[in-house]
Amino acid sequence: TTGLPQSIVADCRLLGSDFIIDGELVGEKYYTFDLLKLDQAELRPQAYRTRYEALGSFYVCDSILVSPSWNSWGEKEREFNRILKEGGEGVVFKRLNAPYSPGRPNSGGPQLKYKFYSTATCRAALGREGKRSIGLEVKGIDGQWTPIGNVSVPVNQEIPQSGEVVEVRYLYAYKDGSLYQPVLLGVRDDVDYGACTSRQLKYKKIEED
Repeated sequence: TTGLPQSIVADCRLLGSDFIIDGELVGEKYYTFDLLKLDQAELRPQAYRTRYEALGSFYVCDSILVSPSWNSWGEKEREFNRILKEGGEGVVFKRLNAPYSPGRPNSGGPQLKYKFYSTATCRAALGREGKRSIGLEVKGIDGQWTPIGNVSVPVNQEIPQSGEVVEVRYLYAYKDGSLYQPVLLGVRDDVDYGACTSRQLKYKKIEED
């Protein structure tokens, strides 16, 4: 359970229906990509194509947006390249005939997340003095917390407190070093320190002579 901006709560009440949607909250907007239930109709067993079409006809709110989807090979290739060029985080491929499957997209199922960047779950630590930044730590295989550099805090975000769990986007990690080009995505309250391990890091490959 988590809170919602009042603008989204107000729009939900205007819909006049009982519904369950799946999506992601970004600021004051909720980007939805699946419709699981509408009034008495249980849609989870239906094919994704059917659920997505129902979602398009159901959407009538300014603060609840339907994430775009592309079906043809030409459309997918064009949008894939556009999102990559514009610095997007990635795309998700879904089987059109698959029923709803809970959980995060991963390999081997009806959904596959392809990220253009890597992300890491870290513990926040004290940052550089006088700077709007925080330190980042992960737990190594020896169980000890290891610093992996600092990350700046965007002006539209509150500075996380030491000990909070945060999510960071980065290009790659240096072995026994820090993250390269980290970007703070925000505080996470849905996971604990068990997610903040060094095993998740993707390291830069060092070419040998």
